Amino acid sequence: MRRIGPLDEFQGHPIIVMGTFDGVHRGHQRLLEHAAAWAGEQSADWLVVTFDPPPSVVLRGEAAPRSLTPLEEKLEWLDRWGVPGVAVIPFTPALAKWPGDMFLERVVQGQLHAAGIIEGPTFTYGAGGRGNLETLKAWGAANQVAVRVVPPVEVGGAVLSSSRIRAAVAAGDLAAAAAALGRPYAAAGVVEPGDGRGRTIGVPTANLALPAAKLMPPAGVYAGWAWAGNGRWLAVANFGSRPTFDGRGLRLEVHLLDAPPALDLYGVRLSMSFGAALRPEQRFAGVDALAAQIRRDITSARALADAGALPPPAGSLS
Repeated sequence: MRRIGPLDEFQGHPIIVMGTFDGVHRGHQRLLEHAAAWAGEQSADWLVVTFDPPPSVVLRGEAAPRSLTPLEEKLEWLDRWGVPGVAVIPFTPALAKWPGDMFLERVVQGQLHAAGIIEGPTFTYGAGGRGNLETLKAWGAANQVAVRVVPPVEVGGAVLSSSRIRAAVAAGDLAAAAAALGRPYAAAGVVEPGDGRGRTIGVPTANLALPAAKLMPPAGVYAGWAWAGNGRWLAVANFGSRPTFDGRGLRLEVHLLDAPPALDLYGVRLSMSFGAALRPEQRFAGVDALAAQIRRDITSARALADAGALPPPAGSLS
């Protein structure tokens, strides 16, 4: 997948689809499918246009919601969905003040040379979100840029949105989040050195450095799949503060089942899917009690995997 920077000028006349794409959920996936199909009809390229940081961070500051998919995660999922190119537009306070037509003229037309734009029915753009589908269609007609609108995706009788998925994740409703995403919720980060306690009790863990903006489920122990490069392993993860050891701050620690003993993941980007919640995080009387519970957690994870109750980490794409 090609990443197009803020100063790169696209050579060609692509079909583009714009948005924050937080979660790359089933609604976003429908847009991607339609964009790919339209580009195929026209024998044209197609691109996703997204923003970093998300507009809400600039517009709402500390009140902005945490992200389902911070930028690198978002790009990984877009790549899995076969997106050939992504233009990442820096969203700044100055850009937030641009009228909609200015953004369309400078970026969509002037930089990307779009032949077509495809969006969902609630799409807005420009300062204050005052641009909408009607103004977009009018601009497109005046500038020979075709505009298509894709119907929304409904889950559980309501239109799917990133905010609904955030609420499900925050509440620990992994089934609802997975139904909306088309895959289990997941987190990714570079493996960094931890305190080494897991290795001393026979359950070494990979400690993931998560982006500060990443939305996580409630503290607890989860079963799922971990993957890096071409490797994938059944895994048990603890997200929390490690109360047995009076830990501080929240950390995601992932124990890979059946990984090669010599596997070295330090400095490697590792992803973990939250396929099932096993239990809340809890404080144990000592290391032996903790180790015994971890062994039970591992047994539970294997039983879920054997029963087919841990869906593949990328859903239908796995």
